Amino acid sequence: MGTSNSFVVYSSKGENMRLLIVFLTLLLILTACASPIQPTIAPTDVSEPESDAPALDGTFETSLLVTEWKGNTEGSVLYPLDPASGAALPNYTPISLGYSSYHAFSPDRQTLAVVSFPTETTYHGSLLLIDLPAWKTERFELELTGWVNTMVFSPNGKRLAIAHGESNYKVTMVNIEEGVITAQ
Repeated sequence: MGTSNSFVVYSSKGENMRLLIVFLTLLLILTACASPIQPTIAPTDVSEPESDAPALDGTFETSLLVTEWKGNTEGSVLYPLDPASGAALPNYTPISLGYSSYHAFSPDRQTLAVVSFPTETTYHGSLLLIDLPAWKTERFELELTGWVNTMVFSPNGKRLAIAHGESNYKVTMVNIEEGVITAQ
């Protein structure tokens, strides 16, 4: 056995491994000799695309609805926030949502339905309907029990299905216009 300065890989396919090493070495050398890629220069003659987004003007239409936790005594409150300033919109009294809540928007996005619970338990859940443009509320004591899993409005927005329960879930159907349970 002679001594060699080359790197030798022992394998059952020794010749194939040597060819692979030679190929990879040549590939590395060719890559190192290639000129670097130049950065792309941004075109300067491009105009800004027109946006359909409304201007943030501090009105309810351009606001965000946010909830804020006020502690165990007050629970969460809902109010419109001006995204440009980060401040609550004036003339909109925060609406109490209770300790825990679950919500759904009506198909026309004009009503927000909220099932809220007054304490950390899932007993005595009530339905709060919020007329968003008028910022008025109507509360219905449904006495729901169990966590709300999902809520969905009917396509015409006149009924609301609420899936709720603890270990066994049930569906409660509510007539929104009358505020009564129509099926359970």
